Amino acid sequence: PVIVPEDVIKSVAFYGSRRDVVLFSAGATVYAIELDREGTQNFQPVYKGDDPYFYVDEKSVLYIKDGSSIISAKL
Repeated sequence: PVIVPEDVIKSVAFYGSRRDVVLFSAGATVYAIELDREGTQNFQPVYKGDDPYFYVDEKSVLYIKDGSSIISAKL
């Protein structure tokens, strides 16, 4: 395993139109992880906050809600 989060996973989505990278939020962080298990899997925290949830719309825009803040980014 690349990561075994101690916190509940709250949000999961593919990264934009890609099917080899998944975003997920657990605890106070949103992570990106590569699904290809051949070689070394890339893994990266992409946002750290307090309690983020996220949504990716049909135009590949990522919306992160963290407390009273909403952040968006084009994937």
